[in-house]
Amino acid sequence: MDVDMDNDRDSALAKSLMAEVELLQGLDHPHIVKFYGVELRPHAVCIFLEMMPGGCLQTLLRQHGALDQETARHYTDQVMSGLTYLHSRNIVHRDLKCANVLLSLDGTVKVSDFGCSKRVKTLESSMGGENTILTHTITGSADVWAVGCMVVEMLTAQPPWGKLDNIMAAVWPLRLMRISTAAGGPELPQVDGAGEAVSEDCRDFVNQCTIRDPDARPNAGELYERHKWLIAGREAAMMRRRSSQ
Repeated sequence: MDVDMDNDRDSALAKSLMAEVELLQGLDHPHIVKFYGVELRPHAVCIFLEMMPGGCLQTLLRQHGALDQETARHYTDQVMSGLTYLHSRNIVHRDLKCANVLLSLDGTVKVSDFGCSKRVKTLESSMGGENTILTHTITGSADVWAVGCMVVEMLTAQPPWGKLDNIMAAVWPLRLMRISTAAGGPELPQVDGAGEAVSEDCRDFVNQCTIRDPDARPNAGELYERHKWLIAGREAAMMRRRSSQ
């Protein structure tokens, strides 16, 4: 990326990129995009990351439409694995969405784009440690909410509250207020992209992710290790592998 260090905006961008590099350097997980190195040039910052030839999940949805529930669950399980790892290292992503989930050609997905990510202690310091308004961001429960929204988007090929996007896109604060005061979480479709009924376990997973009270919302590790929708997906995948041997 070209940067002019004498330009305040570019200088701030370079600092943001270097903060992202600092986070990426210490990460090693099969569902986190790999960092290979950084090169600082007089007018550029070059970050070398793992190639993910499948593009991003958002592009997949735009090109091919809604996913079937099995594929959505497979991707969600991998994202939750990566997210659990991040939170165990006191890192919150803060910008988790389909555009920031990259695909390989073998069905593996990896979380990417850590430009908004922060270590918890860094966030606490910047907020004075006493600000409760953004506690859900510090603890990572906002990341869990984002996963629930991603599941809805995978099954509909539309972001949650899509009608609000059309009506209020130009009035962002009002749109946020409408979403925050809407009854319940995002609405799931009756059927997935393959025309199959969306299971009650899937609905419960999304409901758990989008519990309004962040203190009552399960954390990433609890959902990844214990939720029956994800566990059933792993068990089914294991049975398929055994039957193919």
